[in-house]
Amino acid sequence: MIHKDERGSATLWFLYFLPILLVVLVLSFDLTRVYVARVALKQSAALATRAAAMEIDTDALPVRSSRMRAET
Repeated sequence: MIHKDERGSATLWFLYFLPILLVVLVLSFDLTRVYVARVALKQSAALATRAAAMEIDTDALPVRSSRMRAET
């Protein structure tokens, strides 16, 4: 049996914890977006580095490794 002074206590607990739950939910979405952006930046940097490395003119380098000499 619920006493008269305890009526509505579940509502008060819910209203107390609702803002905390909403903050946790919003932070989880924000951290997910930060992680996705970080991964995208890493992939972009890796692709840019690879593209730049493919554009290097090895014949114009003053010192070439023995492996490069063997290929020519």
